[in-house]
Amino acid sequence: MTKKFLLIDNDEEFAKLIKALAEGQKDYEGIWCPDSRKAIKYIKENGPPATTFLDCKMPGGDGYQFLDFVLKEVNAGKSTEDVAGTLVLTGNFNEERLNEYNNKITYERLEKAEIKKENIIRYLP
Repeated sequence: MTKKFLLIDNDEEFAKLIKALAEGQKDYEGIWCPDSRKAIKYIKENGPPATTFLDCKMPGGDGYQFLDFVLKEVNAGKSTEDVAGTLVLTGNFNEERLNEYNNKITYERLEKAEIKKENIIRYLP
């Protein structure tokens, strides 16, 4: 059975890179969402992915909008994994904004400069 992982990033080339690194290594299919609004819609319609790679800084529906959605669901009694699977933040981080989510939702951080096959695969359950 193919597991799904979400790539929430406005940079289509970066999303293609992640998909290329992950697909074929395990039985996974990457779903690209160029903003948080589309990702939230996907999860509401299809359920949680195994893993979500989230860029925090994007035009339009930025990553913090997605984190707000996850936090709302966690406050309603779900776990982070029940909403977004393993949540991995990529890209530029606003430390002040991230402090709002610390100890409330569970996430990992992966700098875009660290993107390579072994770092992607370790987050795929």
